[in-house]
Amino acid sequence: MPNQNNRINQIQKQDNEIGVIKAKINSSLPSIKVGLLLPLSGKNSTVGKSLLRAAQLSLAKTQNKDIKLIIKDTQSINKNIIRSYYELINENVDIILGPVFTDNIKLISPLSIDEEKIMITFSNNTEIKNKNTFISGTTPENEIVEIFRYALSKGKRKFAIILPNNNYGKRSKKLIENLLKINNGEVSKIVF
Repeated sequence: MPNQNNRINQIQKQDNEIGVIKAKINSSLPSIKVGLLLPLSGKNSTVGKSLLRAAQLSLAKTQNKDIKLIIKDTQSINKNIIRSYYELINENVDIILGPVFTDNIKLISPLSIDEEKIMITFSNNTEIKNKNTFISGTTPENEIVEIFRYALSKGKRKFAIILPNNNYGKRSKKLIENLLKINNGEVSKIVF
């Protein structure tokens, strides 16, 4: 029994030492600055405020005091998106989350390459991604693939398709035709 107690004491002492080392390591790590570009005013403020609450809730759940959110309104009348972006750069953020809408993303996406700053947008537009700009939304292309895979798995092989007469419609048409060709399906009619 004395040997077992000694072993337990040794293990507890080692656990305490490991805890001290972890605390020292964690305290020496710099905080992570996360920039948020959200529409907090204007007609899309409900979207921006919802995303902000989600970010704050996620941060609260992690209980990590080393993550700092730096928030910029992309719809402010007093500033434009490029100025807001550079304010985040000047704050030395580690990563940028947002913006939400393609028009704003197109304006600052080239800047993310020049500044070598990772940006994860809330968009689902695959045309705006580059080596530093990523999309996090579910893309319409992913949805199309899943819908057709499901239909094909149920034995459906012939499809009539209604698409918008724009770039999205043309991309979707090409995707659907390729998907059906690979899976022995066919398009009987396409309407734009």
